[in-house]
Amino acid sequence: MVTSLSSPSPDLERGAEGGVRSVNKESLVVKLRLFSALRELAGAKEVEVEADGQSIKEALAKFAARYGEKAQAALFDKQGELLASVLLLVNGEATAHGGATPVKSGDTIQVLLPTAGG
Repeated sequence: MVTSLSSPSPDLERGAEGGVRSVNKESLVVKLRLFSALRELAGAKEVEVEADGQSIKEALAKFAARYGEKAQAALFDKQGELLASVLLLVNGEATAHGGATPVKSGDTIQVLLPTAGG
């Protein structure tokens, strides 16, 4: 299941929950491939966010705004900076600039959180 987080427009489509939502057919989106706690929060392996030309941090901020305080705390510190423990890949490649890495439409960002246990 892929969930879209795009800006409203006149176009409508039926969402996964059965409701009708606005979808901007011209929006430029990136996919966030989620693992562990983020996957549980979103209820999906992947979600889409409108983020063409923005940074990974901005795309993740849109995700966190949609999924609430738990998503925010899993990704960002109290000053709004991306946690250093979050591992990011863009299209399967490690990012050289972390959250500052720009993304473009069609990119897939893999977001991995540290896990504990033994």
